Amino acid sequence: IAPASTIIVCKVLGWTKGQEFDALAGVQQALAAGADIINYSHGFAPPTEQPPPWVWSMEPNFLEEGFIEAEARGALCVVAAGNKGDSLSSITRPGGLEQVLTVGALGVDNTVAKGSGRGPYLRSNTVRAGGWARKDSPFHDNALKVRKPDIVLPGAQVTSLRSGHVRRSEDDHEDPRYTQIG
Repeated sequence: IAPASTIIVCKVLGWTKGQEFDALAGVQQALAAGADIINYSHGFAPPTEQPPPWVWSMEPNFLEEGFIEAEARGALCVVAAGNKGDSLSSITRPGGLEQVLTVGALGVDNTVAKGSGRGPYLRSNTVRAGGWARKDSPFHDNALKVRKPDIVLPGAQVTSLRSGHVRRSEDDHEDPRYTQIG
């Protein structure tokens, strides 16, 4: 599709977990390498015992500041809506930023996939800088509603390139260079 493009890989997380500082380092590394597009297919959510809906601070945290800087320097930043969906206001950080293109997932039936983050993304001055809260009380009724995700694309049973570092499963495509996601 884009034979003249170059892919810069910045591994910032372990198998499923990591720190936001590490993700910020990846954004900074991509900018230093001259990336025009930064794809961040992850998101940070509150602890699992605090399910959505969430309200996030109006003040960005350091990871969000990294994406704001990247956009200001001309990079298109594409981020995942997250996998904590099925309820409103379940988009993970940094998916609520106006400076990023937030992508949700479609299931095989062309409806929003189970688990895909859903909007609106709520921001409030009543939440400490860089933090979050559950939207349980009328205290957050005046939260700013940011319309996110920006787009939803196929996210289930998608055939994609396969890393040599990922074990093959029984469901994998016959060609070892490809795998099926979701």
